[in-house]
Amino acid sequence: MAKFPTPDLKYTTDEQEIIQKLEAKYERKNRDVDNKHLMDVIKNIFHSCNLVKNGAPSPPENAENELIRDDIRYIINKLSWKITCNSACEMDVDETVHELLDFLSEFSWDATVVLILAVFAMNHGELLLLKQSTGENPIAKFLKKLKIPPPSLGSNEDLKLYVEEPLKNLVDQMLGVAEQLVQFKEQALTQKIELSSSVRKVFCIAAYRILQSVVKCISSTMEFVKSDDEYKDFPTKIQQIIRSCRFTAFGDCLKNSKFFELEYNGVVWTFKQANDVAKLLFNIFFAKSNPIRQFDGMIKKMKNVSLDDFQGNTVGIFITEFNVKEDDFSVLIDTYNPVKENGFEVLWIPVLDQSIGWKDELLDDLEKVARKMPWWSLTSPLSSNNPVWWYIKQDWQFERTPMLVVLDKYAKVIHTNALPMVNYWREEAFPFSMETETKLWRENSPTIIKIIEKIQPLPQIKQGEIICVYGSHDMSWVHDFLYFTNHLEMKDAEVKTITIYVGTNRRKQKSQKLETGNNIFWSEDMILRFWRDLENVAASKMIQSRENSVDAIKNEIETILSYDDKEEGWALMFNESSKFIFSGKQLKYCWENKKDWIEKVNKGEDIMNAITEYLQPLK
Repeated sequence: MAKFPTPDLKYTTDEQEIIQKLEAKYERKNRDVDNKHLMDVIKNIFHSCNLVKNGAPSPPENAENELIRDDIRYIINKLSWKITCNSACEMDVDETVHELLDFLSEFSWDATVVLILAVFAMNHGELLLLKQSTGENPIAKFLKKLKIPPPSLGSNEDLKLYVEEPLKNLVDQMLGVAEQLVQFKEQALTQKIELSSSVRKVFCIAAYRILQSVVKCISSTMEFVKSDDEYKDFPTKIQQIIRSCRFTAFGDCLKNSKFFELEYNGVVWTFKQANDVAKLLFNIFFAKSNPIRQFDGMIKKMKNVSLDDFQGNTVGIFITEFNVKEDDFSVLIDTYNPVKENGFEVLWIPVLDQSIGWKDELLDDLEKVARKMPWWSLTSPLSSNNPVWWYIKQDWQFERTPMLVVLDKYAKVIHTNALPMVNYWREEAFPFSMETETKLWRENSPTIIKIIEKIQPLPQIKQGEIICVYGSHDMSWVHDFLYFTNHLEMKDAEVKTITIYVGTNRRKQKSQKLETGNNIFWSEDMILRFWRDLENVAASKMIQSRENSVDAIKNEIETILSYDDKEEGWALMFNESSKFIFSGKQLKYCWENKKDWIEKVNKGEDIMNAITEYLQPLK
């Protein structure tokens, strides 16, 4: 079961208590209304009252189409009566809110929001009519004498602006949240997906706060019947409502979540239904705001992709962080060039590390990287508000290490991460499928010694010789280790050691070359290749041996990687018959207590066995 990102909203203690109570009491709220039509009517009323900041009113419906049913109109009017009566009786706002929630208990949260906004629109629209209903109608003229319209609807223009502006801000924020709730619900119904619990919490508290705000506004309006001076407190009350209700936080939360669960399922469905890799890539990755492009060395410009560029090819989706280093794809370039003619294409998908604040000027940096790649690239990175990003993270398990997901021409995933295999076997691994990797392991299993010999052939081991491949970031330990191997001081046994220093995997640690006798020290390039090969083989072996945790080659590689990370040094020592890996602590203990085991060697025992037996209790 996929775990989806939850809206990033920290609730106050008060909000947490409200959510807990409401979810427990109204868990089965599921009745819906015609949200779209009701919202159109609500927005048109607020537009007419000059309380909507953005957008134009919806076109009027055909009068013959009675889209709001009588039972819904009855509920809206009854809600209005309840609020008016309770306000007139000076009932506590929260008591009124809970009474209204009980009355609306059969409705979903989004329907509750739409209904209560309809009440607010109707209430404010009636006040507006008092100003407009004059002229020939004597009833309207006399009613206006009895009912005092708010000054914001009267002739005092300064007071009108003073009162209307904060009310306009409140209406704008409530409408924004309401429309997002409605969109969420509409998309959920279309895809027949239940909203996640985190999204339901936002629905719950947003509905409660909107209902609370409407009750407060209507109550405040009823208080101001004496004079214009009374209205000077009204804007302050509206500002207090806005601050306490945090509509912007709810709106941003819903906006940032981008219907993740719904859109994610759409991505999953697209992958499952796809049978053509070119169409899949266009459906998933191509967008007008983020096209797929490639640097053309002939014209020295970036050019846009066409469907034919991927049609019928095996495609590797190369996924990295936005600020990927050239070293991370140099081997892939060397492999891509010879196999491209065999029907292989690559698409680079940069993703945005959440610790990096994205700025538009970083696009230039991204294009510089794309120009170094001979394949296609997205022109801007995917970020965590994109459901495709979440699919890559959730289903392909992308963390921070570059990976290469390979699709065949029918858009089926044939390898979830072929990059380690490509980095080690290169074009020999084409078409980069799991079956190819299994075959390579079966026919040419890369042991540690083979990894070393791939970089530099080892000398033929003669009787009495030991080869020591060792590494460390601690040069004082290296000095001591070399002294130990070069001064074994055997009496009757002749032991010759050949040492090969392979540096450390700590990339920031620059290796130092020691000139000591015939000891071999690898160059920086050889050291870098060794550790990369070790990591690539370890990753490849991990994929191949997931069902079997007992694997000698995998364990050897993991041991070396672990020793390099946690120990001051390590050594792989082998002769014509034995091979052992020792940690820095074990070797230090060994040379500090040489007299305790050296006699066994002098008496004819194999030195590797003597050292191993001596260190066995320490292990």
